[in-house]
Amino acid sequence: MLPSYTEWDTKDVGVWHIVWDVVSTCVSPPPRNPLAVDFTYLKSLPLPERSLSSGALVSFFHNLLVREPRGTPLFLYVWEELADLTRLHANTLQDLKEQNLIKNLI
Repeated sequence: MLPSYTEWDTKDVGVWHIVWDVVSTCVSPPPRNPLAVDFTYLKSLPLPERSLSSGALVSFFHNLLVREPRGTPLFLYVWEELADLTRLHANTLQDLKEQNLIKNLI
């Protein structure tokens, strides 16, 4: 049984804990970071889709970091990914602006 499932009623379990457990259990060998971002895929998306996807991931990771205790592997791995993800999102918004697909960034 998955740890996140058994702790669902007694601890603050987020959906990311379930994803972490499922990926860690089903993939062999388990990845270092089950929530790792596939930057190659994100960069392959057309700009509008890339901006929505990267923005959604930035928001999701921010929400996760607010709830996850500092120092846990989950917190540390997401923290590592967030800087590159935020940079990609900002660059994508700038590209959209340069192509006149959006008017203002703020």
